[in-house]
Amino acid sequence: MPGSDPHAEVSPRDALARLLDGVQTLFREHLALAKIELKDDLRRAGRDLLLGAAGLPPLLVGYLLLMVALALLIALALPGWIAFALMALLNLLVGGALTKIYGEKARREKIALPRTDALEARGTDRARSGEPMTAERNEPLRH
Repeated sequence: MPGSDPHAEVSPRDALARLLDGVQTLFREHLALAKIELKDDLRRAGRDLLLGAAGLPPLLVGYLLLMVALALLIALALPGWIAFALMALLNLLVGGALTKIYGEKARREKIALPRTDALEARGTDRARSGEPMTAERNEPLRH
């Protein structure tokens, strides 16, 4: 068979066409995988956020009752309005500090796409090895 020799000469034009096809497929699959990962991450984050938010109403009520109890305790030594003003000031300071710290942390954090990064690393390793790539699933080209 004339086309079965794996070391047969391939014209530069055919080689370039295969290379371009492989690169296009690599980018297309890379973007598709990134899109799927991002959608999965957002769906999971939304579900976790919703389930976490279910505990907020009782937590808020308990917190408010605790703050009122502390203000009433302080009111035994100081006038009531000063006791409640101190508790409000304390809550504003702590809440502002937490918002600032965790807001900056959230801005610095990047969304990771582990499967996409692994695919990219695998493609880079193959490109370094000099193996030609097929258009399907970035596997080495078989002649």
